[in-house]
Amino acid sequence: MTEPAATTRRLYLPEAKWYDFWTGTAIVGGRMIDAELPLDRLPLYIRAGSILPLGPDEEWSTQKPADPIELRIYRGADGDFTLYEDENDGYDYEKGAYATSRCIGTTPDRC
Repeated sequence: MTEPAATTRRLYLPEAKWYDFWTGTAIVGGRMIDAELPLDRLPLYIRAGSILPLGPDEEWSTQKPADPIELRIYRGADGDFTLYEDENDGYDYEKGAYATSRCIGTTPDRC
């Protein structure tokens, strides 16, 4: 990524199951891999058991509603995740005006 005209980068993935963020391809860790380096994206690998929340691009917290939120659940290990939501623009959270949603494990029906 720092060498001119490089198309791959050798990197180490620790012992675990990993997923390519862009393609969803599963990769066995504990070894070196040659990651592709296209100009339009970073090589990004997600560890099995991760629960990754994704929402719309925002420049500030009240720009637009955060819904819908996409939860990407990477199977292969158990994970735990709590989504926290509040009004984004005040201190009512101090009075309990917030919501949490918990995901346990890596199956969508447990969220």
